[in-house]
Amino acid sequence: MVKPKLHTELKLVMIKISFLLVNFLLLFFSAKAQVINGFVSITDSSYNSFLRSAPPKVTGKILNASKTELSNLKISYSLVTPFKEIQSTRISKVDSDGIFILKIDYPLPYQQIWLQIGDYFYTAIYANKDLIIELDLFELKRSNVDFYNNGVRYGGADGDFNTFMNKSMLYKRETQLDISREIDKLSFNNDNFLEHTDSLFYIKKRLDEEFVALNPSPYASVLENERLSEYYEKVLMGCLIKGVVPSFWDTIKKHRTYLISNSSMIFYKTLYKFFKYSQLKSNFKGDALHYEIAQMDSVFGQTYSDILKMQIHSNDILENQKFLEVVNTSIKTPWVKVLLKKQFNLSHEKILYVNKVLEEAKELPVDIKLGNPLTELPFGAKLYVLEEGIKPEDLLATLKSSFNSKAIVLDFWATWCEPCIKEMPYSKTLQQEAKNLPIEFIYICTDNTSSIDRWRNKIIELKQPGTHLFVDQYLTGALMALFGKSAFPSYVSINQSGQVVKDNIQHMSSANLEDLKKLLRK
Repeated sequence: MVKPKLHTELKLVMIKISFLLVNFLLLFFSAKAQVINGFVSITDSSYNSFLRSAPPKVTGKILNASKTELSNLKISYSLVTPFKEIQSTRISKVDSDGIFILKIDYPLPYQQIWLQIGDYFYTAIYANKDLIIELDLFELKRSNVDFYNNGVRYGGADGDFNTFMNKSMLYKRETQLDISREIDKLSFNNDNFLEHTDSLFYIKKRLDEEFVALNPSPYASVLENERLSEYYEKVLMGCLIKGVVPSFWDTIKKHRTYLISNSSMIFYKTLYKFFKYSQLKSNFKGDALHYEIAQMDSVFGQTYSDILKMQIHSNDILENQKFLEVVNTSIKTPWVKVLLKKQFNLSHEKILYVNKVLEEAKELPVDIKLGNPLTELPFGAKLYVLEEGIKPEDLLATLKSSFNSKAIVLDFWATWCEPCIKEMPYSKTLQQEAKNLPIEFIYICTDNTSSIDRWRNKIIELKQPGTHLFVDQYLTGALMALFGKSAFPSYVSINQSGQVVKDNIQHMSSANLEDLKKLLRK
């Protein structure tokens, strides 16, 4: 339950911290946590030797569960990655013996994974060499568990580290959540933004020190490093919005991280964003991508720059392929080169695969169902609910076959996505203008944190015509990934010849009838 106010202890500490804390923290942050025993920064050249020939192994076992419980248990996990799409979500199946395996793509040390076991358990784990997770379902069913309790055991080579990190998440949990909520509420436009940020992170520092004093560990410095990444990220975001450069910019540029975690990767994401939109000349007229890469190499040095280059990305699969081709030629760091080479190959395969599915789509019977028909609304909206388990390529082929003589505009959205909702009226106007053209507007809504009733009611509220599909979040994500999309709203245009058209529609509010006519055969 979200609390409207901080705990009394937290409020008292906030009051005691004065503006003098700013200078103290800057000295503290600039002088500490550059070397951690047992961990190598991903910005160090020696990091290359830590990569293994195969990804780490993560296996789990569900104990004290019936066959029925195991067959109904859903396991999902999100891998934290160094790429622009920081998380990649997967599902895992549990066998009749209660065993499940998490597939990991890259042999990266200490990669964070967010794991959800049905409605019973949620945690953040770290895969380095070998991790074994044992979960007692009898204990977990007593109450929903986060991170750690008596029904949870982390074993294998990575067991101690995972136990330490997850116990730290539970230390004075309510106070930690209060601090996080206050950090989320920080106003970047406030003149006292930095002072408030320092105050909150000082409290986080104090909590970490209290926890370490009670739980001595060789991994203690990792908490400090993660907290530092979060602190710098907030400072950079605030300075980017305020249009200023932080006074300790040189220190931030040298910050080193030790985990492939949310905190670390969001720091690099924001650092890249700050550099691109605050440090580069906006009036540069030459080759923008080559200029950006050259400047990045100059400012950060080769290895650090190579890591930041993994943030260079386009949501358009064709343009992103060109970006990757240019970026790959500039990479000198071996492990980054390996990862981006694989990204380039995957991108190329994705383009070939999407086009192949479209080309091979066969005309199906006229009465084919896109899903379970829910209703047809009087303003021209046809609603279908798709069952779980459909493959993205099968849905794409079905769409192409169902509207074989038409161009298609795909609109990926969510009922909770405000930008999606704001674009809908423009989409409706565009449909009306194109009503005599062979073009089908298909709206694909994720079921993530939504329901059929909420989805249907939102369509009715908007009076949004077109073909509407209600799709589970895993299929939505997989289908979007085929087109290089990762955020809502996203749009994909497929012409009458069955080819994806690059950059046809970026926003419905800026699209027009002429854009749609480009999708038709000539």
